[in-house]
Amino acid sequence: MSAPEPEPDVAATTAEEGVPPDAAEDIDAFELLDECTQDTTSHAPKDKVEMLAEAAMGFEGGEAIQVALWISKRLGADEVPVRLKTLQLVSLFLDVGSEDLTEAIGEHATDAVAECTKFAFDDPKYGDRPAAMIRQTATKVSQRFSVLFPVRFTL
Repeated sequence: MSAPEPEPDVAATTAEEGVPPDAAEDIDAFELLDECTQDTTSHAPKDKVEMLAEAAMGFEGGEAIQVALWISKRLGADEVPVRLKTLQLVSLFLDVGSEDLTEAIGEHATDAVAECTKFAFDDPKYGDRPAAMIRQTATKVSQRFSVLFPVRFTL
């Protein structure tokens, strides 16, 4: 007669994925940032954007600075969808991000956003339209910067 198998610890994993319940707290922000700014013409995955927005509320100190530096670098990407989606995330972070994140973006990403206001690219299929979308979005973000950080940022 063999010993009965122990019952699985249901509290230790979720039924769907077998992930520890506190794993959601260990969201890899940079993985989400990558997923939300892919070089595709499709919109960023809504569920990932929502996860990122929630995480942005808690970015503090060095983590906020690292995210702002990542954003600044990503805004220099050659790919139009990457720049546009990154600008859209900046706008979102200014709405919902922690104070540290907002300050870090203001300190580390304003120059990159300003460069996007001058972005020029002639798409073979769509002409200037994609570049105009980037310039328009960057101008809106720049205007928000000028309100949030009047001493640091001017157009």
